Amino acid sequence: MNGLTYLPLEQAVDILLSQLVQANRHELLSLFDAIDRVAFEDISARITQPPFDRSPLDGYAVLHTDIQTATENSPVALCVAQHIFAGEAPQYELHPGEAARIMTGAPIPPGATCVIRQEDTDRKDDMVQIKCQVGAYQNYCRKGEDVEYGEIVIHSGEHLDASRIAILAGQGFADVNVFIRPEIGVMSTGSELVPLGQLLETGKIYDSNRYYIASRIRQLGGKVIYGESTADDPEQLAQAVDELLAKCGLVITTGGVSVGAHDYMPAVAEMLKANELFGGIQMKPGSPAKAYIRGEKIFLCLSGNPFAAAATFELLARPIIKKLCGEFDLYPIRMRSYLKDSFPKASHERRFIRAKMAGDGVHLPRGGHASGIMSSMAGCNCFVDIPAGTPPLEAGAEVEVVLFQED
Repeated sequence: MNGLTYLPLEQAVDILLSQLVQANRHELLSLFDAIDRVAFEDISARITQPPFDRSPLDGYAVLHTDIQTATENSPVALCVAQHIFAGEAPQYELHPGEAARIMTGAPIPPGATCVIRQEDTDRKDDMVQIKCQVGAYQNYCRKGEDVEYGEIVIHSGEHLDASRIAILAGQGFADVNVFIRPEIGVMSTGSELVPLGQLLETGKIYDSNRYYIASRIRQLGGKVIYGESTADDPEQLAQAVDELLAKCGLVITTGGVSVGAHDYMPAVAEMLKANELFGGIQMKPGSPAKAYIRGEKIFLCLSGNPFAAAATFELLARPIIKKLCGEFDLYPIRMRSYLKDSFPKASHERRFIRAKMAGDGVHLPRGGHASGIMSSMAGCNCFVDIPAGTPPLEAGAEVEVVLFQED
């Protein structure tokens, strides 16, 4: 594929995903170490959960037929035949006229058909006064009501968050197979870049792009392999990208993708004998983004402007990183909502602007929306996807929102 090929965003993402080799490496980790990882395989229940009928509260297990006439003013008296604490087994079957003192989580004895709250009883010696009626199997947790033996409790590709870890722990799993964290190369380009901690000379800036991209890769579940920030020299750039491609299946660079005299990434791709997947995206900001493939290795070249790099990372790179991590839910959530603030610019081409989605609508940050401005990105959790040809937007306008932070 030769020349500039500007594609719709969705088509560019589909191309990247189609070229990406599916993640298939995995490792066995302890349950604690597996938090925030992705399950490699379906996991089935080893035990029925709960494994026995149990009480959801402290009180008395009884036969519901014994207390059909019980009221506050006319309680029913039952003999307390046994005490059952959590972790203990019932001593014997409960018979008519009997009650079992029972604690939360304890097994309900055979014969009992309901549990009465302790607050609805009066106890004296070996007798208990039941002061209300309860139906059959009320306050009664049945065996298997949560999970049946053999049922799939975790599916391959699911993110092992705290609740799924708890499910596995409840099934007695001490360890679990998870996808290997993919190693992703990150490199900034540009003679203007200065490492953190050095004094800035006129015309120089600190390299912030690598920190945004590296931080997001880690949040998404990947491992970062850093390439050195590289000056605008095609031979040095080609060597640095080549070294990262030798270690990683995906390399993400920023800078050097536009049409300036020192925008060398297309030349670097040619030097590395890489094939172009696309030469630009029909969107603003970040339209010069390019992607190349060499063998089964992809390098994705994003704009050097900070917000443009962030936006194209979220929209282009995030789906392929999630695929490399083994996840099946690759695409960001989209929804319709309403602007709480106006956006005064006409969008002659498709435009993504940063915003914060809240319960009352979509709030635009104070500060600029230019591709070189990053400060107004703080606190944002979504983009507003504005179609090409849209006039300025007033507060209250219905818009499509793309969430990149879902927490």
